[in-house]
Amino acid sequence: MTGTKQHTNRCLWLLGLALCLPLGACENEPEQPATPKPSVTADDVKQQTNEAARTTGDYIKEKSSDAMNAMQRQLDAWGDKISAWSDSAKDNTSEAWQKTKTTMSEKYDVAKQKFAEMKDASGEAWDKTKQAFDDAMNDLQKAYDDAKASFSDSGEPKPTTPTTGQTPSSNP
Repeated sequence: MTGTKQHTNRCLWLLGLALCLPLGACENEPEQPATPKPSVTADDVKQQTNEAARTTGDYIKEKSSDAMNAMQRQLDAWGDKISAWSDSAKDNTSEAWQKTKTTMSEKYDVAKQKFAEMKDASGEAWDKTKQAFDDAMNDLQKAYDDAKASFSDSGEPKPTTPTTGQTPSSNP
């Protein structure tokens, strides 16, 4: 016999032995009557399904509430940041500064509006309003970054270099 046939025969012999052993071990034991399995009714399935749906709904509400609270804190922090910076430069009446403040306020208002829309949305609409909120927050961040690059904390324009038009801090 070749090695493969010997291996196959050995495996079959072991398999046969493994199948026979449990039969021999049970010879002396009296047969136990089969215990009937409890039957499951349609009402049982319906009740369990309703409980699972309720639990899932509670979980989703809890996680959604946590996410909404985090977004509200983020929005509030932006409002505080914009107010503090505007207050520190309240004496600046330059047109550029006023335009920058207006732009940041408008971006903040859009973010607040998108947040309000998201709070009232559900399902697929929530995903869309969440994306709109994220976009509004990114726009607000960009407006703030642009303003910080152009103005000091007191709202004064930062000096630009004559050759590049960039602020000294943005030069390589």
